[in-house]
Amino acid sequence: MQLSFMSQHLQKLPKLDVQPESVTELNIFDNQFADFPQEALAMIELQTLNISVNEISAIPNTIDNLKKLTNIDFGHNQLSALPESFFQLTNLEDYCYLHNNKLSIIDAAIGNLNKIKYLNLSENQLATLPETIGQLQKLLELRIMENKLTVLPPQLGECSELRELYLNKNQLTMLPETIGQLQKLRVLMVENNQLTTFSDGILQLNSLQRLSFRFNQINEIPTGISQLQNLIELDLRSNNITTLPETVLQLKALKRLDLRWNHDLVAPTWIEQLEARGCVVYL
Repeated sequence: MQLSFMSQHLQKLPKLDVQPESVTELNIFDNQFADFPQEALAMIELQTLNISVNEISAIPNTIDNLKKLTNIDFGHNQLSALPESFFQLTNLEDYCYLHNNKLSIIDAAIGNLNKIKYLNLSENQLATLPETIGQLQKLLELRIMENKLTVLPPQLGECSELRELYLNKNQLTMLPETIGQLQKLRVLMVENNQLTTFSDGILQLNSLQRLSFRFNQINEIPTGISQLQNLIELDLRSNNITTLPETVLQLKALKRLDLRWNHDLVAPTWIEQLEARGCVVYL
């Protein structure tokens, strides 16, 4: 049974006329809950739980009563920590959304959640990620935008199924070379960071289709960029690039190239060849 109380200005659940163990999905999206609804802890058959867009500041230690949970959305709340019991929800296998909270640490026990496919940790206060992130080997999409990350653990390269990685608005100065192990990665977004170099590991990402380094401090693009034969979009806007290697012409799939706001860039004459074959170039 599904119970939905979306956008009703509720501060607590209304009286329920159903047996708690009959509920498989509970949705209280966009209400005014300050506390986690205790009634939910009796819903032991619960598979999907959405408590997003409330004002909940804590998850109860008994959250692991809900052993059958496969999907959770705890985004847009006031969570500053997760109890140890949260990481015992080992049947989570689809999405785990924790974005827009006040989390400053993700426990190493996150490696226990090795079935999840979509993990969103964006808009928190994370300065580091645990090395055990590499144990999430079924992960397809990872979002860690708008945090305080300065480095990424090399073990991230062990997330071998990863298709999309979003790292915008952090404080990264470099990417680990092991990023090149993500052979199925199609989207890599590293906008608004502090990168100064183009990591060699990126050149090994043979499946990459979209790459954005917008608003960084990169000053040189390696000639080896020609290895990214599936690249469709390359966004280098607002960096410190002065020259562009002619090997960019070898990116046969390229449809969009953004070079705006590289103020000292001298546009190469061969750019016209890119445009002639249908690539949109922004200068």
